[in-house]
Amino acid sequence: MKKLVTLILVCAFSTSAFSQISRIVKRMYFDKDTSRKSSFVILPVLSSAPETGLEVGGAGLLSFYTDTSKLNTRVSNVFGYASITTKGQSRLSLTTSYWTPANNYHLTAGISYINFPFNFYGIGNNTLKTNSDRIGQKRFKVNFTAEKNIQ
Repeated sequence: MKKLVTLILVCAFSTSAFSQISRIVKRMYFDKDTSRKSSFVILPVLSSAPETGLEVGGAGLLSFYTDTSKLNTRVSNVFGYASITTKGQSRLSLTTSYWTPANNYHLTAGISYINFPFNFYGIGNNTLKTNSDRIGQKRFKVNFTAEKNIQ
């Protein structure tokens, strides 16, 4: 009886969740945006690899228009990402793509930090676990670009 109730609940939840997700995907990718309002989306991050173990985190995307009255102005966005792994690694990133009204300038910027220590066992197929060497890899990156529309 418990298995049947659990199965019914899982089916009902998955059907409801699938319906919600399909509406969100339809609205995000297939509906024409006539309001030109800003939007914000948050997504979970979940992955696994031998080098990282389990990785969990989140990502967010803010999309907006700098000039909603002109239809040719491109969409601007800010994207953030953060994750941590079970093996002590972490990643943080914030990037943006900004279009000025009438697309006269396009500015992109990003800042990121990666802390990615890992064990190196040597080269070849006959390496031993006792030969592991902990290598720390920390990177900090900042970039900025600017483009001007020349007509």
